[in-house]
Amino acid sequence: MPKRSFYYYFRSKEDFELAVMEEFAAEHEGKLQQIFEEAQLILMGEEGAMLKTTAARSV
Repeated sequence: MPKRSFYYYFRSKEDFELAVMEEFAAEHEGKLQQIFEEAQLILMGEEGAMLKTTAARSV
C-alpha cells in the first residue's frame, strides 16, 4: 500500500495500531465475556461449597 494511501485512512501509525486492536477486541469480545462468566460461575460454586463446609463444621 502506498504511504499516501495509508495516511488517507490513518493519521498516524498509532491510529492504525489502535484500529487493529479495536478490531481484534470486537472480534473476540463475545468469547472473552463467555470465559469470564464461566470462571465466575466456577468461583461462585467453589465459594458456595466452602460456605457449606464451614457451616457444617460449626454445627
